[in-house]
Amino acid sequence: MAIQQLRTSQLITTFGTGSMVDLPEASVIIGGPDHWVYREDEIADHLIREDRLSKRIAQYLNEIFDYNLQDVQLRRPPRMRSALQYQGLNPEVVAWKFPEWYVVQQIEETPAGKRRRLVNKHLLDKGKFRDENGKRQPVVPIRFVRACDKGHVDDIDWLTYVHGVEERNCVQAQGGLFLLERGSSGALADIIVSCNCGRNRSLALARKDKTILGYCNGRRPWLGPLSKERCVNKANHRVYAKLLVRSASNAYFPQLYSVISIPEGSSGLPAVLKKYQADLTKVTSVELLAMARQFNGNLDKSLGDHSDQEVFDALTKMRNHSTDQAVSTKTLEFAALTGPTSNLADDQVEGDFLIRHLDDELWKSDPLLSSCLEKVVLVDRLREVVAQVGFTRFESRGTNLDGELDLDLQPAPLAKDKTNIIPAFENRGEGVFLQFKPDQILAWSRKSAVQARADALNEGFSLKVADRGQESLEFHGVSFYMLHTLAHLLIQEIALECGYPTSSLKERIYCDAPKNEFGILIYTGSSDAEGTLGGLVNSAKRIQPIMLNTIHNASICSSDPVCAHTKPEPDNPSHWLLGSACHCCTHLPETSCEQMNQFLDRALVVPTLAGYESEFFSLTQQ
Repeated sequence: MAIQQLRTSQLITTFGTGSMVDLPEASVIIGGPDHWVYREDEIADHLIREDRLSKRIAQYLNEIFDYNLQDVQLRRPPRMRSALQYQGLNPEVVAWKFPEWYVVQQIEETPAGKRRRLVNKHLLDKGKFRDENGKRQPVVPIRFVRACDKGHVDDIDWLTYVHGVEERNCVQAQGGLFLLERGSSGALADIIVSCNCGRNRSLALARKDKTILGYCNGRRPWLGPLSKERCVNKANHRVYAKLLVRSASNAYFPQLYSVISIPEGSSGLPAVLKKYQADLTKVTSVELLAMARQFNGNLDKSLGDHSDQEVFDALTKMRNHSTDQAVSTKTLEFAALTGPTSNLADDQVEGDFLIRHLDDELWKSDPLLSSCLEKVVLVDRLREVVAQVGFTRFESRGTNLDGELDLDLQPAPLAKDKTNIIPAFENRGEGVFLQFKPDQILAWSRKSAVQARADALNEGFSLKVADRGQESLEFHGVSFYMLHTLAHLLIQEIALECGYPTSSLKERIYCDAPKNEFGILIYTGSSDAEGTLGGLVNSAKRIQPIMLNTIHNASICSSDPVCAHTKPEPDNPSHWLLGSACHCCTHLPETSCEQMNQFLDRALVVPTLAGYESEFFSLTQQ
């Protein structure tokens, strides 16, 4: 390929700012948005307008990086115009070559195994290494670099790694070191870095000895070749760098912030007031509102249990065109999804947010569904806006239960200076929302078997919190584990019904026990302006067999009995946030899960072989 291309969404997710991308002839690290080049006459076409998201991101950046932003500008990454695609023009998204050490492709046979020369970029001649015979040999970037939890990344000082600090200026290493591979496993223990002087070290030592790679030097190559900062922990102590494989799954985790676009006045109480705006024109006091409710039965029924004072305050607020930024992201979305439905014909699917209720006869006749579900909502049209505010390495960090970003975590910044340009993209699609009855979930969570399961999960959660140094975090609760696991199991089953691949379906979990808000949104989206094709909404009409099949299939995992008996244990850090859950039963592609396949436990949803009796759904209910 003469020109390397990535999709718009990839420049925010998989290959966003700070990620290391392998191209056919080079390896690069994607630069920040302050280095992205836009044509002046095309900037307006790249803007995404979502006031609620941009203001919340500005607040977050002010808290984390001590910025002073009132708002941010959400922009799509610049696109290469098709007319200029093959004219050899420079890319409009800047990336720098990284790493700077290369492995020569010429293989030398030795008694110990196959070895290849390890050289720095300064020893290359027009991108190739000239050997002793003057022949130019092709090279590839080395797979191994060093990094830290703050996102800093740099080349390993290979001379020091082999010889130590005192003898790093070895004369015999001036022409390069060697990478010796024993066998074909590719394990670190079988990869030896050696010098002609006889000194050598296995790469496995870099994993065992946490100090051997030295202190992190704070290098940030995605912000420019010379960008560095002092790298210290919360105690102001320097931290040691860790070995990182560039192509490994833990090399890059974008920190994303997404919202479902909710038009003003379309959720909860504001939506009701907007619907009856004409009837409330002359309401100027709480007393007049009480009279209006008394003489208008439909209005009073729609307002429900809201007090007259609460309704009048909301009415005044709507008239003053004020918004409440203090309300969490998911609280607003839950109110919209459980609010008044849209009046639309079957062939009318327009707008950014349109919902309607599934006909009662399609699900309420089933005792299993009617006992736990309050509503089944068909989301014919939704718009999701996703923005990247930073990234991490080695470990992912999702949003909290409210859908807000974690202020206890400081991600790597996307820009060197206080830029207000934030990479973003939007998807238009459809979804299915399940609202659960709060009394059923709360009664289930008080069962002794569920409490025992909660204690075991809380122990693993506490171990993870202590390891991160975030003691202020609170346990998510078994209700969240149950809803989250059920969402994963439903996505796997729905994918068979609607025709969309599992990786294109996403989840949003709504779990707020104090507010009695429990729900699951399963949705899909496309960057195309027309959205998706309606297969997900149509599959919801078969919610009864889908739910029954989900419960039946989840009761047995192909990894049982090992999976069923698994619970958080101190000597298994990778499973601290998981109960009975594995890749064979609950795990989804990471693009589908908002918590990166954490906080899952199948034993809270269905009966398992371990017999904890903590399931929310019993097989006898079918």
